[in-house]
Amino acid sequence: MDVNLDDLKEKMKNLAKERSQMEYNEWWTPQKVGDDLLCLITGARQNPWDEESTLYDVEEIGTGVKYTLRPQKAIVSSLEAQHAEKGKILYICYTGKTKSKQTGMLYNTYEIAVVDSIEDLENEEYSPGVEPTKNTETEEAEVPMVNNLGELVKQVIEFYDGEVEIKDVQEYLLKTGRGSLSEDDIASTAALEGFVVEDGVIRSE
Repeated sequence: MDVNLDDLKEKMKNLAKERSQMEYNEWWTPQKVGDDLLCLITGARQNPWDEESTLYDVEEIGTGVKYTLRPQKAIVSSLEAQHAEKGKILYICYTGKTKSKQTGMLYNTYEIAVVDSIEDLENEEYSPGVEPTKNTETEEAEVPMVNNLGELVKQVIEFYDGEVEIKDVQEYLLKTGRGSLSEDDIASTAALEGFVVEDGVIRSE
């Protein structure tokens, strides 16, 4: 393929500059049980880390603050079941962590409801096609595929809201075909990345 490297470099340079100036929403990250969000869904797009998952952009009603919902399966599955799409109203409340009966891993749970509009809430006869989801036992969305163990630990920590057990990281590596690593190897890698490792748990400082 005959390519002018200077032209290609210049085009890529301009594209990189353009993308570096793009504004991204912050993740909506509840800090404690009961944290909730009433918002307008402003967009739904393919998750760049997982082609089978969707990222939902929202705008909090009353404040105008924009967020992107984390692509955790407990959230995405409920939104898809309730036909969430741009222009609809969403309420989501964090209800804590629950241990999966299938794998023993901890996952976040939420109460979620989607309606077409605010007016629908004022109509006593209005009934959404799907009941609001409460504590659906759906494990966390898989962490994006990365090759570097340190980066993987960072991703797992983020998806588990700042704290994860070493054995959960170990199990994730096995389930995704990354190989088998000892708990000591995972702990030392996490420590090198600046995380606190104590009593079999990795957490952000």
